[in-house]
Amino acid sequence: MLESERNCKPVDNGNAEYVNEVCRPIPFEMLRLQSIADFYTEEPPIISIRLKENDKRYDFEQVLRIRIWKPNQQTISWSVYSEDREWDLEDGQGIGGIVIRRVVWDRAKDTNRIKTLQGKLINEWPNLSIQNIYLNPIISTPLVSDIKVLDIILGKGISFEQRNKLGEGHEWDEYEIRRVFDWGSVQAIWHPFMQNFELQNLINNLIKVLDEYLEKSTEIVFKMDLDYSIPTQLWKMLVEGTGAF
Repeated sequence: MLESERNCKPVDNGNAEYVNEVCRPIPFEMLRLQSIADFYTEEPPIISIRLKENDKRYDFEQVLRIRIWKPNQQTISWSVYSEDREWDLEDGQGIGGIVIRRVVWDRAKDTNRIKTLQGKLINEWPNLSIQNIYLNPIISTPLVSDIKVLDIILGKGISFEQRNKLGEGHEWDEYEIRRVFDWGSVQAIWHPFMQNFELQNLINNLIKVLDEYLEKSTEIVFKMDLDYSIPTQLWKMLVEGTGAF
C-alpha cells in the first residue's frame, strides 16, 4: 500500500523549525470554570428520547439556542431540540414534540468561592443548574408557533442599530441567538451597545414561555440520552491540562 493511501494522522506544517501540537491548560481559575460552563450552555448537539423502556430511541437535534451573559452574575442558555428543523415532517417516523434545555451558571457564586479559597479552587466544577424536559406534540404546539414567528424575522437577516448611549448597570454583556434551518443557520452574538428592539422583544417573550414550560412540566419519559460531542469529564480534563494524549 502506498503511503498516500494509508489513513495517516494529518501533519501540521509551517515556516518554523519546530511545529508542535499542544493543549495547554487555561491558567486562571475563573476562565477554567467559564470554559466548562460555556461548554454546557452550548451542548449537547443531540438529545435522544425513549418514552417507554422498550420503545425505539428518537433523536432530537438542537435547532434553537438563546444565550445571555449577565455581567458578574450568570450565564443562561435556553435550547430547543426537535426531530425536524422546521417542523414539516409528514412521514410519521418520529414521535413529535420537542425537548427544552436550560443551563444556568452561577458566576457570582463561583467568584465568591475563588475569593474565599484564595487560589485553592483546583479541579472544581462550576455551579451549574441544568434542566432538560420533553414536551409531547400537543403541549409543544403553541411553542412551535412562537418559534415560527421568530423564524420570519431571522429569515430576513439580522441587522442592528448602535445605541446613542449605554446606560449604567446594563443587564447583560452579550446576547446570542442561533437557529438551524433546513437551508442553513443563522447565528448572532451582540453587545448592549448594539440593539434590535424587535428581535430582542421576541427573544425575551420566548424566554418567558420556555421558563413557564420548564417550571410547569409534569410529563415523565423513560430515558433521555445527552449526546455531547466530547464527554464532559474529558472536556474538563482538557481545560485543566490533566487530559492524557
